Amino acid sequence: GPVILDGGVLTGSGVIVGDLTNNGGYILPGHSAGTMAVTGSFTQGANGSLVVENGGDLPTDSDQLFIGGAANLGGKLEVRNINGYLPDARATFVPLSYSSVNGSFASVSSNAQLIFTSTGSVTKVDPTKPNPKKGQPLNIATRLQILGGDNGLIEGFIITGDPGTTKKVLIRGLGPSTGLAGAIADPILELNGTGVHVVNDDWQQGDAALIPAGFSPGNPKESVIVATVAPGNYTAILRNVSGEVGIGLTEVYDLDSAGAPQLANIATRGLVQTGDNVMIGGFIIGGTEPAKVLVRVTGPTLSGFGIAGALADPTLELHDSNGGVISNDDWRATQESEIIATTIPPANDKEPAILATLVPGNYTAVVRGKNDTTGIAVVEAYNLQ
Repeated sequence: GPVILDGGVLTGSGVIVGDLTNNGGYILPGHSAGTMAVTGSFTQGANGSLVVENGGDLPTDSDQLFIGGAANLGGKLEVRNINGYLPDARATFVPLSYSSVNGSFASVSSNAQLIFTSTGSVTKVDPTKPNPKKGQPLNIATRLQILGGDNGLIEGFIITGDPGTTKKVLIRGLGPSTGLAGAIADPILELNGTGVHVVNDDWQQGDAALIPAGFSPGNPKESVIVATVAPGNYTAILRNVSGEVGIGLTEVYDLDSAGAPQLANIATRGLVQTGDNVMIGGFIIGGTEPAKVLVRVTGPTLSGFGIAGALADPTLELHDSNGGVISNDDWRATQESEIIATTIPPANDKEPAILATLVPGNYTAVVRGKNDTTGIAVVEAYNLQ
């Protein structure tokens, strides 16, 4: 029967029997590369987007949409080069085929080399065209109950980029202003990483002029660090000054999203408890295009690294801002082959993972122990762009 996409992402290889209508979502044929076929007609409205990836000179190197009937075109088409492919100036390929065509794409774009007709039928090289802004994580945040000793809130992130490049980040450690019952009264924040060691207790004691408008915490006892960092691995640790137990919130913001370096991996380690004290990690996908993201949880594997009290059987939920939820218990149960193909599957069959192509927006990952068990776990989100 007909398939109607009013939002979200439709991706993968295969055949849709009947008509396909894209009123307001993203269609990504194949799995870089691959094909999607529609036996009936294809209609894309003004708010729809079709994204096709091109990775080489052979037809099998590119995503393609085959339409058996009429193509009724509107909205946006983007043809995106991947895997460092730079086509010859004489190269052409057909990202979509059809028996007849009505209308045209209102917007056509590509990364630096490709231009094509408004019906998506021809491409060639134009090195003067700018790169579109890919989807990428711009903010990460984690809420967790903070205990004493090694059970602080530990937020990790990786900056990728060429040597000599930098990225400006802002990290906040919040407690009183969250309004949560049992929040820590006096958070202290520490940033460690490639050539960096910074500690902040009360944000007004640092250089408050570095904090952009709208980012100052609501309580003078809360912490902020603004740092310009090189590509590498970084860890932000949030504790309570007095060592008392309480709920804390860390946030990491990308203040330089237009720069080439990216937040490629984000992770949080902490003690997962029950009820309101489960691990809650949030992130924002920015840019204008979808991002392919792997979210995974490490629990029992931590025991092999000498971490006592690791969560034996974690579960994972990924929530979007529209109320949609994807759940996973054991990663091999649902997307085994796709997750193996990322080369970073969980090491233990009891650990969950979710691979998804996410449109720009807000997302929340919730980690619990199966059957209300507790223990230490790590939740990670990888940007696979």
